[in-house]
Amino acid sequence: MSLLRHSIEVKTEINKAIQLCLDVENWPIYFEPCKAAKIVKQTAHSQLIEITAQANDQIMTWQSQREIDADTYTIHFQQVKPSVLLKSMTGAWRYYPTQEGVLISLEHQFEVKENVSNLVNGVHTRDDAVSYMKKAIHNNSERELKAIKAILESSHRKIDDLSLEFQESLPISLSPDKVFDFLKNVGRWPRLFSHCKSIDMLYDDGINQEFIMTVETQGKIEKIRSIRRCLKNTRIDYFQPSPPPVLREHEGSWLLEPNGAGTKITSYHRIRLNPTGVYALWGEIPSKEALERIKTAIAKNSSLTMQTIAKL
Repeated sequence: MSLLRHSIEVKTEINKAIQLCLDVENWPIYFEPCKAAKIVKQTAHSQLIEITAQANDQIMTWQSQREIDADTYTIHFQQVKPSVLLKSMTGAWRYYPTQEGVLISLEHQFEVKENVSNLVNGVHTRDDAVSYMKKAIHNNSERELKAIKAILESSHRKIDDLSLEFQESLPISLSPDKVFDFLKNVGRWPRLFSHCKSIDMLYDDGINQEFIMTVETQGKIEKIRSIRRCLKNTRIDYFQPSPPPVLREHEGSWLLEPNGAGTKITSYHRIRLNPTGVYALWGEIPSKEALERIKTAIAKNSSLTMQTIAKL
């Protein structure tokens, strides 16, 4: 059984440090080795999490059960589905108040499998596996703790590069009331747009709507839930509580402005990436590239909608 400890002092409040550790689904934003992360199950005192991370030159995935002890400022963890070389892995995040902030200690204790040959390139024996895991844990722990210090001691977390706002406009000859009628009555969209397969309207009181739209994107079928507020002949605001997997947030508006005898339509969007979903779909690509890919797809559909209205 091998035991490793790493620690760092951070000038911050202890509860903020603990919360960052519990904010698992944002780990791919904060920690470079972490490629995907999700909370499978959560209670007030526990988390079951799944992590995909780079370990040396290998991508590994595992699930950990975490127990949160608020009284002792400790988060214990045990890999219930260990990564490929491991028989077992346990450990703890420990937080100690100091005069200027908090001392964060990260512990790992692991045992490798009896037979580790042909599981990871360059690993043939149990000694190879122990050396491999020690190197991966040391490198990743050092990087994680330094990232935590940088985040908590900065004035703000660097997550703005995951968000993007954009819009496109088109003047058409139809009046605002006719444009509004088309945008509001989404039931006809599957007949007009090849990417829109079906609309399941869950609620509609004339102003507020909730529906699930089934769409085809990049050869895959996705169901997107939208909630909208329709202000007659002027605008429709919406957000997606269940956006596509590559996004954590998507909200926007259809804005209608009188333009002579016609209407200027503006489609506005604000999106925020979900790094886990991006990694699952496209692998390890820069956030800027992912945002541009998503923007291109959304803008294409918005432009198609506006051009279809213009031909009515």
